[in-house]
Amino acid sequence: MTRLDLFSSETFATATENLNVPVVRLPDCLMPPALRDHSVVLQALLGFYTPTLNIKYIPASWMLESMLASRESNRALMLVENSSGNFALALALCARKHGLEVTAIVADNIAAGKLSPLQASGVHVLKESEAIVKLGLRETCGGVRIAELLAEQEGWINLGQYSNPTNPESYCHLLMPEILRSSAGNIRVFGAALGSTGTMVGLGGSLRKAIPGMRTVGAIPHLGQDIPGCRDDNRLREVRFEWRSCVDYKCYVSAVDAFRASLQMWAAGIPAGPSAGAAFLAVCDFLIREKNDNRLDGYAAADGSIYAMFVCADTLYPYFQQAKEYCPEQFGETPQLFHPAAPALVPDLAPELAG
Repeated sequence: MTRLDLFSSETFATATENLNVPVVRLPDCLMPPALRDHSVVLQALLGFYTPTLNIKYIPASWMLESMLASRESNRALMLVENSSGNFALALALCARKHGLEVTAIVADNIAAGKLSPLQASGVHVLKESEAIVKLGLRETCGGVRIAELLAEQEGWINLGQYSNPTNPESYCHLLMPEILRSSAGNIRVFGAALGSTGTMVGLGGSLRKAIPGMRTVGAIPHLGQDIPGCRDDNRLREVRFEWRSCVDYKCYVSAVDAFRASLQMWAAGIPAGPSAGAAFLAVCDFLIREKNDNRLDGYAAADGSIYAMFVCADTLYPYFQQAKEYCPEQFGETPQLFHPAAPALVPDLAPELAG
């Protein structure tokens, strides 16, 4: 059924007025062989179905509107955020209607596919090394702290996506009730890549409270590996949300495997990005391990199916150059099929750093 909605530019850029996120059952070709014939239903939450083609539109809009409604903001016209690109891009759209500008503190190695959209959106881009010089620092103290220091020094506004409780709150209020209703409470496994951890804390945490026995799975890159939208154990130390208590199982995923899984979803008609590939692999790894330990049947819903959902936070579009570098075999005349399998999927589980 075709549906056409008419929005003003203001309502189009406001998540409470414009949010329609689909959930798609993965086709059989993406099902790992070890999980076939076990009534597993893998579902992708397409969080990139937003005006900015990424899920960060949800917290960016909610956090900004909450800040403005509280009247606790100063009169500054500049917002500053540490961002891998998605949050800053979403914030720029949401802030424009209020006459506010955005400065983004980005990693020095930000993907070109993310840098150009930021510049075209009028975002003031400061690479981390440039921000260090601007602050007169000798070395980095982390992008999150850099954004806070710049806000203090320049009199700007830092919403704080890595510490502000309105980030996870946005997912709890805007997504959780509808997911719970549409799934009839049958989700048994929920997975997401860990970046700001807002999705896991706000959505995974609230679903786990609402659905007895539901397990949450967090995808984390191996130390030093770059999966856009994810943070390894070192960089997760900058996040101030209590995400650990919301994650039942952590799976460490390589960048190559995350991109391979993303490309497989792309080939199957789901243009999800590498963080979605990581989340997909983490959920599959958890399910395969539960199967190998003879616990999988315990996750069956009343209809006998085992429903597992994972978050697709953005698309593959900004990352194709990286995808070609990581997975050249996927760009030949006959791309290789890639299916996750445990325990070979994560042969080198990196222990979480102490502290």
